[in-house]
Amino acid sequence: RRPSASPSTWRWAAGDSAYTSFSTGGSAAVMFEPGKIMKMGQPWRTPTQSYSTITRIEFDASDAPASSGGWVQEDLASDVEDQPRPRVEPNMTMLPDGNVLVSGGRSKHEDDGEAFQRPQIWFPATNTWSSRTQLAPDPSTRGYHSTALLTPDARIISAGGSHLNNANISVGKDSLGTFAVFSPPYLYSDATTLAVRPPVGSPGHPQVVRPGQRFTVCTDSAVSVAKVALLKAGSATHAFNMDQRYVPLAFDRVTSADPRLFVTAPASINHAPPGDYWLFLVGASGAPSVARWMRVEVGGGDDLCDSHRPDKATLQACYDYETNIVHAGWTSQEEDSAIAGSGAGALYSLRRSASSIGNETAWTNATPVSLGFVPSAEGVAEAAQLALPDGLHFMRLRTRDDNGNWSAMSNQVTVDVGYTDYFECFEGGGGGGGGGGSSARRGAEAARLFPGGGSAATLPNATTLFPRPARLGTTTDLLRLSFDPSEGGPEARVWVSANPGVRLQLDRVALMAVDHSAEQIALASGESVVTGQLGEVTSLVLRDSTGLSPSASFTLETGDVAHVGLGEQGILVLETLKLGESVRGQRNGLLVQVPQGEGWRTVQRVLPRRVAEPVAVAVGAPTVRLVALEDTRIEAVGVLTQST
Repeated sequence: RRPSASPSTWRWAAGDSAYTSFSTGGSAAVMFEPGKIMKMGQPWRTPTQSYSTITRIEFDASDAPASSGGWVQEDLASDVEDQPRPRVEPNMTMLPDGNVLVSGGRSKHEDDGEAFQRPQIWFPATNTWSSRTQLAPDPSTRGYHSTALLTPDARIISAGGSHLNNANISVGKDSLGTFAVFSPPYLYSDATTLAVRPPVGSPGHPQVVRPGQRFTVCTDSAVSVAKVALLKAGSATHAFNMDQRYVPLAFDRVTSADPRLFVTAPASINHAPPGDYWLFLVGASGAPSVARWMRVEVGGGDDLCDSHRPDKATLQACYDYETNIVHAGWTSQEEDSAIAGSGAGALYSLRRSASSIGNETAWTNATPVSLGFVPSAEGVAEAAQLALPDGLHFMRLRTRDDNGNWSAMSNQVTVDVGYTDYFECFEGGGGGGGGGGSSARRGAEAARLFPGGGSAATLPNATTLFPRPARLGTTTDLLRLSFDPSEGGPEARVWVSANPGVRLQLDRVALMAVDHSAEQIALASGESVVTGQLGEVTSLVLRDSTGLSPSASFTLETGDVAHVGLGEQGILVLETLKLGESVRGQRNGLLVQVPQGEGWRTVQRVLPRRVAEPVAVAVGAPTVRLVALEDTRIEAVGVLTQST
C-alpha cells in the first residue's frame, strides 16, 4: 500500500508485467524500518518459475517507479557469492542491530534435495549481503512449515519444516521434530570469545511507554551504546513471520553519575502499534543486550533509574473575593534536578492546612488539593483555580518524577478564603500565573508618609499608608506622628507620596490633637482612635510551645504562629516593624485571629510599618492568634484598658 494524494485512496498497485510476482506464496517478508518492507522468495505454485527476485516496498520511496506502487525489484544472480541464494519458502528474521537473517528454504518447492542450509545476513543500510559460505549451516533442512524466531538473548531458534507433501512424507521426516539455535556473529568478538553485551541495569526501564514519550534506560555502558530499538516479538508459521518489525529509537546518553539513556518512544502508533515489544541496546561492537519486555500503550510510563529529585517550585497564590476563587501559579520544573533537559515531572501534589506546613509531619497531615492535570514540559507556567472552604489556608507544592522521587516542598503561601483580602487577582502576565490569573501587591502600601520639613526626597523616616486596594471603597488610615510639630517652625509638613503603579485620591486630610494625660495613650484602631492605659498581656507562646516574656520583642518568620492571652480585655496592641521588601505575588502582613468553633477567624490584618508604630486591634476575645504572612518583627505586644 502506498500513500497517494488522499489516504482514502491508498491502494495495492498491481504494476506492469515486470511486477507480477508479488504474491506472498512461498515468500517471506520483514519490516526492516518503519514504512519499509522487504520481501524475498517466489510463489511455490509455479515450480518452473525462476526464484531469482527480491522486492522491497517503501511507502515514501522516491526511487521506485510510480507504476510499481512503491515496490523496488532486484534481480539476483544465481552464482554470485555476495548475493543471496534464490529461495522459496525461506524464513526472514529481524535482528537487534537492524539487519535481517535469511535462513532455510530451497530452490524449488517440490525438490527437497536443493535445500539451502546456510543462512545469509542482509544489511539494509548498504543493501549488501554476507557471503553464501560465511555462516554456519543449519544441521537440518528447513523448508515448508519451518519456523525461525529471534529469542530474547539475540539468538535464533530454527525448527521443523522438512515436510514436503503427503505423497512424500518420509523424505526428511527426521527433521520434523528437531530444532537448532543459531548464534549470529555479533555475539562473538573473535572466533572463540563471546562479545561483551551492554547491560541493562536494575530497575532498568519502564514497563509501559506511550507514543512520543521520553523515558530512561539504566545501563552502565551508556557511553558505548550505538543503537536502541524495539522489535516486535515474532509469530512465524509456514516459513512466514507476519508480525515482526524493527523500530529504531532516538536516544541521548548520560555518562555522569547514574549513567543512563534518555530514549524517545516512536512518535506514532503507525510505527509501533500498541502491543508487546522487545527492547534491545546494541553496543559499539555490534553486540546486543539481552532483550527486555516493554509494552507500547496510549498512556503511562516510568523513568525507573532516576535517583535525583525534581527541582523545587516557587508557589504563588491569591484569593479573589469577587469570584471566591483562589488562583495558584508556579513554573513546572525539570524532573531530574541533576540533568538539564530531563523532561517534565510526572505528578503534582498541592496541599493545604489550617496551620503552617513547616515539616514532613505537617505535610503528611495536610489535605491534598485536587489539580486535575499533570506537569507540563519544564519551564511552562502552570495555573490552577481552586475552590477552597472559608478560612486561612497554608499551602505548599511538590513535584514527583516518574521514579517516585519527590521534590522538596515549595515556599509556603497563605490565602484567607472568605476574608476581604488586601490583594487583587487580575488577568495578565506576571509571577508565573500562566494566564489563569496572577497576583500583585496592588493597593497594599499604596503610599508613603514623610513627617517633617524640607523635601520628600531628603526625608528618611517614611512609613506606609492605606493597606487596602482602592476598589474596596474609601479607606481611612491613622498614624501617630512621632515628632513635635513645634520643632518644625511655624509650618509643619507631612508628605504623602503614591507608590509606583498606584493611583491615589485623597478626599480628606485631618490633623487630630490628642491630650495625653498621665499614662494614657491614643492609638489608631481601624478607622477610629481609642485611648486608654497600656498593660502587659497574660501570656505569649510561640507555635513550638516556647513561652516568652510578655514584654519581649521577637521575630515571626513567614508561617510562624504566636498565641497571645489578653485576660478579660478585648483590645490588642501591636507594635510591628516591616523586615525587607514585599514580594510581588506574595501576601504580606500579620493576621490577627480569634477562636471560632474548632478553628480560627481572621478579624484584621496588620500591615507592618516601615517605622515601628503601635496599632490597636479590637478583638473581643481573651485569646488571639498571630499568623505571620511575611517575616515580621514584633517590637511589643500589649493590651489596652480603655479609658472612659
